[in-house]
Amino acid sequence: GPALAAAVVVLLAAVRSAAAVDVDTILRAHLANTTNVLHPPAYSPGGKPVNVSVQVNVISLTRVDELSSTAVFTIFHRTSWTDPRLDVPELFEGNSVLQAEGVSLLGLQDDPDTYPVWVPDTYFTNAVDRIDEGELSETGRLLNLFPGGFLFFSRFEAWSFLQERLDLREFPEDTQDFEFNVGSYGYSTNMLRLQPLELGTANLEENPLWEFTGRTKFDLRTDFFFGSGQRLGYDVVQYRIQFARRSESYIIQHIIPVTVLMFFVSAIFWLRDNGSADRLHLSVTLLLTLAALTFVVTEGIPKVDYTTKTTEFVLFGFFLLFGSSCLHIV
Repeated sequence: GPALAAAVVVLLAAVRSAAAVDVDTILRAHLANTTNVLHPPAYSPGGKPVNVSVQVNVISLTRVDELSSTAVFTIFHRTSWTDPRLDVPELFEGNSVLQAEGVSLLGLQDDPDTYPVWVPDTYFTNAVDRIDEGELSETGRLLNLFPGGFLFFSRFEAWSFLQERLDLREFPEDTQDFEFNVGSYGYSTNMLRLQPLELGTANLEENPLWEFTGRTKFDLRTDFFFGSGQRLGYDVVQYRIQFARRSESYIIQHIIPVTVLMFFVSAIFWLRDNGSADRLHLSVTLLLTLAALTFVVTEGIPKVDYTTKTTEFVLFGFFLLFGSSCLHIV
C-alpha cells in the first residue's frame, strides 16, 4: 500500500545518498594514497610523456579590431588525457551512468582556483586580453574522471586574440583567417605531447558583420628553446578559422551614395550649351558634397597604410568630379 511505497522511496534515497558518499570517500582516499598526483605522470617512476588531446570549440566571433589586428572569440577550450595513477575501477563497477558521464572532480577541490589532480597547463599563446563573461566564466568548467584513468577537462573562455596583420585590400569584401595557438606554458615534450583534434564549429553563433565560410585548418608544430643547458621542445597547435565580411551595410552606406554623386556628373552635360555657369556651379556643388561625404565614408574604413577597394572607389569619384569642374572652367 502507500506505506510500502513510501518506505521504498526512502530506501532508494538512502541508497543514492550512500552511493554518493562512497564515491566521494573512495576518490579522496585514492588521491591521498597517490604520490605526485599534482604533477604529470612523467614524475612517477617509469613515467612517460602524457599525450594530451586538444580541441577548441568556437561559440562566437564577437568583434574584430582592424587597427590592432585583434579578434574577440568566445570558445570552449577542451583537453583530454589518460593518467594511469587515477585508474579507480571500484568507482564505476556496476554503474553504467558513471561509466558514460564520468565522475566530477571539481567537488574535491578546496580552492576554486586549483584542481585536486594534475591538469595540463595549456593556454592560448596569442591571447592578449581575457574578456569577462560574468558568471559563466566562473561556472563554465568541467573536470570528469572516466574508467581507466581517462580525464576530460573543459572550460568556457572569451579572449581577444592577436592576429597576423589583416589583409584589407579587398575591403569591404575581404576574407580573413583568424588564428588560435594552443601550447603548454611550462611542460616541454619530455613531459607532455599535444595531439590536435578538429576545430569545433557546430554551435557557432551568427554574427551580423561576419559570415563563417566553413573553412577550418589545424597544424601541429614544435618550437625549440635552450634552457638549463639543453634544447627543449614545446608543442604548439595552430588553429585557423575563416570568416568573410558581410559587405551589404558598407555598400548601402558608402558605395551607393558615391555612385549617385558620380551619376550626376553625366547629368551636368545635359544642361543647355549656354549654361556653362550652371554646369560649373553644379560641378563644384557635387565636388564639395563628395568631399563632405568622404569624411563620413572614411570613418567606416579601417585605418591602414595602403588603399582598399572602397578608398580607390571614393578617390575615383573625387577625381571624376574634379576633372568635370576643371573642364567647365575652361
